Amino acid sequence: MNDLDRFLSLPVWQKRHEIYAVWIFTEMVAAVDRHDLEVHHDHGRLAFEFRETRLATITSARPELELITERRSPLANPLGAGRNANVQPDFGVWTQASAGHRCTLVVEVKHYKRSANRSFSEVLADYAAAHQHAQIVLVNYGPIGDVLDCIPVISRARCVAIDRLTPLNRSARKEFAKLVRNVVGEPIRPVPVAGGVMRPVRG
Repeated sequence: MNDLDRFLSLPVWQKRHEIYAVWIFTEMVAAVDRHDLEVHHDHGRLAFEFRETRLATITSARPELELITERRSPLANPLGAGRNANVQPDFGVWTQASAGHRCTLVVEVKHYKRSANRSFSEVLADYAAAHQHAQIVLVNYGPIGDVLDCIPVISRARCVAIDRLTPLNRSARKEFAKLVRNVVGEPIRPVPVAGGVMRPVRG
């Protein structure tokens, strides 16, 4: 773990911040280790690219949930610089609702050495506005200031900022894992009962 932490430590990454984002994805997967997970890959290659990619399906969740990266969703008049009529979070947990796909969890990954309060608060506000039924989580390798005070009150309860989320920070990792588990819920698997009928059972 010490070797991994040194490898990930800033400023060693420089332009290799994607490594940190991939590690965050592995933390999401570890948080739902009690579930049945189908990983979607191309002949063993799991791609993390700047385009929508379905990374995995949690088949024991009800309804089933999909882990998707870089899915673009419309948003009128976003606050953040560089966002134009849409948002595109690093990771999202999606379910199929009656009105179409619905995002239940957004995870935005930053790798800054210092907090960027305005940028961070705009990320949270924009994603909360675009995904009004989702838990919005901002994680950063370094510190995060008091950004939640800048979020509109109507969205603030759904926004969480976790700073210093690193391999050796156990408390931050536990907090992040708990957030993911709370959104995904307990696994539900069918089991046979008398007469060959299947019924869903949690756990």
